[in-house]
Amino acid sequence: MKQLTCEMCGSNELLKKDGLYVCTACGTKYTVEEARNLFVEGKVEVSGTVSIDDSQDVKNYIVLARRAKKVNDYSTAKDWYSKYLLKFPNNSEAYFYSSYYGLLVNEKNIPITSQSLISVIQTTFKLMREDPDASPEMYKDISNNILHFQPSIVPDSFHAFQIAPQTDKIAMFNKFQHTKDLYMQSGVALINCIIEYYKDYRFANSLLISMISSFKYYRDDQNRYNYETQLNSIRTTLLQNLDENSVAQVKFGLSSTVNTVIITLSVLGAVILLMFILFFKGR
Repeated sequence: MKQLTCEMCGSNELLKKDGLYVCTACGTKYTVEEARNLFVEGKVEVSGTVSIDDSQDVKNYIVLARRAKKVNDYSTAKDWYSKYLLKFPNNSEAYFYSSYYGLLVNEKNIPITSQSLISVIQTTFKLMREDPDASPEMYKDISNNILHFQPSIVPDSFHAFQIAPQTDKIAMFNKFQHTKDLYMQSGVALINCIIEYYKDYRFANSLLISMISSFKYYRDDQNRYNYETQLNSIRTTLLQNLDENSVAQVKFGLSSTVNTVIITLSVLGAVILLMFILFFKGR
C-alpha cells in the first residue's frame, strides 16, 4: 500500500491544508507535485551505510526563506530559515531572521523584550564576523529590518494610546512605554555593534539621526536622562571620527512641565520689570 512519507523526518502523518501537504510531525510543507514524489510502497529494508545527498534541498531552504522575506511573509520565512539553521548553525543570516521573525510572529503572544532583541542583535554581529557567507553589506540589511518598525512604531503607539477608550488607557499607556523602551534600547545596541564590528561611522550616524525624530516622545520619560547619556556616548565616538557639523545633535529637550515653569517665570519676571519701570517713571 502506498503512503506519503515526509522526506525530512520520515513521518507518515501528512495533512492537506491550503493547497499544500503539511507534515504534522516537523511542519515541512509540500506542493501537490512534491507530494507525489513522497509515495512509498510497502516496506523498504536498507543495510550497510547509506549516504543521502540533501545539499540541493538545503539550498532550496535559503531560496524559499529569502523569497518569503521579500514579501514580508515572516512566518514562512522564519520556518525556512530555521530549517537552514539546523544544517548551518553558524550562518548569521539564518540565525538573525529565524530569531528576529520569531519575535515578530510571536506565536505564543509573549511581548518582545528589549533583552531578547538586543541578544539577537549582538549574537548576529558576532556570527557575521566569523561567517564567510555573510555579505559585507548584510549589517545594513539587518539594520533596515530592525528599523522596520522605526521610527513609526513610537508615534503609532502614542496615537493608539491617545484614541484608546478610557477603560483601555492604562494598558495602552504601558504598551506605549514598553514600545519606547524597546525602540531606544535596541537602537543603541544596533549602533554600538555597527561601530564596534564595522567602524561604519557614517551609517551609524544616519541611524542616530533617524532615532532623533522620535525624541519629542521622550520629554517626560523617566528614563530620558539614561537614554540621553547612552546616545551622547555614541555621539562622542562619532565626533572622534567624523566632521563635527555632520554628527547628529543629541538633545531630548526639556519636559513639558519644566517648559511651562520656565515660560511662567519668564512672563512673571517681565511683568515685575515693567512695573518697576512704570513706578520709577511715575516718580
